[in-house]
Amino acid sequence: MSQAFARLFVMDSLVTIIIVVIALIAGAALGWFIANRAYRAAQTSDREAQSNEKALADVLHQQELTTARSVAQTELQQATAPLQQQIAQLQQELAAKQVEAAQLAKQLETLRSDMQRRETESNEQGRMRELLTPVADKLNSLSSTVAELETQRAKQHGEIINQLRQSTAAEAKLHGTAEKLAAALSSNTVRGSWGEQSLRRMLENSGLIARVDFYEQLQLKTDGGSQYPDVTIKLPEDRFIAVDAKAPMQQLVSASDPNINAEQRKQSLQQHAKALRGHIDKLAEREYFKALPDSPELVIAYVPSDGILYQALEVMPDLLEYGYKKQVALVSPVGLWSVLQSIAHTWRKVAIAEDAHSIYELGHLLYQRLGVLAKHIDDHGKHINKTVTSYNALIGSLDRSIVPVTRKLAAYEGSTSIKSDSFVTGFVEADESTRKPTARELQLKPETDTADGDADAAKQ
Repeated sequence: MSQAFARLFVMDSLVTIIIVVIALIAGAALGWFIANRAYRAAQTSDREAQSNEKALADVLHQQELTTARSVAQTELQQATAPLQQQIAQLQQELAAKQVEAAQLAKQLETLRSDMQRRETESNEQGRMRELLTPVADKLNSLSSTVAELETQRAKQHGEIINQLRQSTAAEAKLHGTAEKLAAALSSNTVRGSWGEQSLRRMLENSGLIARVDFYEQLQLKTDGGSQYPDVTIKLPEDRFIAVDAKAPMQQLVSASDPNINAEQRKQSLQQHAKALRGHIDKLAEREYFKALPDSPELVIAYVPSDGILYQALEVMPDLLEYGYKKQVALVSPVGLWSVLQSIAHTWRKVAIAEDAHSIYELGHLLYQRLGVLAKHIDDHGKHINKTVTSYNALIGSLDRSIVPVTRKLAAYEGSTSIKSDSFVTGFVEADESTRKPTARELQLKPETDTADGDADAAKQ
């Protein structure tokens, strides 16, 4: 609507300007026409005066003509002066109108640009609304999700608070248990019992059997008297290796105290390492391996926790080498597990070898008994052949001696109780003999070997 109004306003202004210009041009033309007519009328009067008054002198005629021309020019100037003023005024008004028209055109162009910009903005806003509609939907969905998450967060916050309370209670309980454990581990008896139980579990879990593959507190006679290692493990070929479990933890527990500084902790760890080294010295003095002939010349010192050994090695890295020089091997559960698995694997290999040897012995015995069985088979075959010979002799005697007599008896007319077809006839002789074994192992051996085989069979 604003564009149509602007266009109508511009058209009205242009029509007004055109009408004014046409009016000015018409007025100027009318003035020129009147002046020209007066000028022509004056000329006509002069010619008539010249024709009627030929007698006038040329000078008078010229003067009059000059006067008439001057008057005509004056009248013409007087007649055209207002018109020129009007034309100048119209030109000024036209210039002003042109300026106004230019301003209006500029305003119209500005208005058109503004309208186009607004229309573009309106279209862009529409497109933007179309583009933002899914975003708004997502925002609404996200708002719902955030509200739901907030509800869940509040619920989880309550659960976390409950869990923290439970964790605090459990931590307090654990702290009390740790204090009790620290107090218990400060006792040498408790530490020794813990180490022995840990060692026993390791042995049983590795597949070794108590009082078969290992012995607990086995008495050993040494130069220093009777010794009782915690465990004596049996090795193949009647060899043994002694294992002693110790858990020096008093200084390690002190090093774990959170109230001490780094220097005090280092000193406690050094004391802990020295305690392990002292245990190595004691085991080296006992020399268990001297009471175990044909056994490795070393003693295994079992530390029931990897942390106990690693904490000592942290401040005394040469502790293992020190033990090797003393013929004492410090092992943690990981190292002892590897040793026990190797021993168990060795025992399995020994059992397989013993089974293979037993199978070999049984095979050898079976081979010998096959010879005895061959003799029995040969004797049985001979008996069968004798039976066949006796059977054939019996059939021959029956055919030669018995059957002819019975036929003669049946031929008498008065013998009605005896019929010739009441006897079985057609006996066949056994013309095949027994088959002898052809295998070399089943061939008969000399009488001495056979007699030995019979004696062995009788013993078995």
